[in-house]
Amino acid sequence: MKGTKIKYLIILALAVYLIALLATFIFKYIIFIKLLLLSITIAIVIPTIWYYLRVVKQPITSKEYYRTIVEEEYQYLDNNLLIKMLEMRIANLRNFIFAYLAFLATITLAIAFNLEKARQYSHDLYFPVLCVLIGVIGIMVFVYYSFRLDREIIIELKELFKAMKRLDELKKHSDDEPADSTEKSRTHG
Repeated sequence: MKGTKIKYLIILALAVYLIALLATFIFKYIIFIKLLLLSITIAIVIPTIWYYLRVVKQPITSKEYYRTIVEEEYQYLDNNLLIKMLEMRIANLRNFIFAYLAFLATITLAIAFNLEKARQYSHDLYFPVLCVLIGVIGIMVFVYYSFRLDREIIIELKELFKAMKRLDELKKHSDDEPADSTEKSRTHG
């Protein structure tokens, strides 16, 4: 019930905002451009901050990820499934990095190649240049992180090998356990 109320409030706020944007387009073109730039900025910044907060809030490191799954669900796992889990984690990380990199590069290049048009609609002549500079810094951060991806993969692999070793130990222990219990029942029976 609470989730649907929040969903309807978000839809209502978005509808009011779109109506305000339409009204400014009709009456004041300069205010419309400012609101449109604000909307684009919000559309970029809010999902990035939201994603970052979700990642920070989720305290699952690769060590916790593999160990928790192996300890709780070892009877259903094998080494091939653990390898597939690693591949999924790396693919998700790679997709996130390159999607944001492409998105940021596209916006930055669009503003950079249309700098004169952007200045025409902005009261501050340096605002488009500032947007390009922030975009270039963001691109550099994502490029650096994409080069750092190899180190992340090595850390993930180390944890995967530890998890595989622990999985083998648990499976061996579970295989030995029923044999011991049947031998005890035979000697006592």
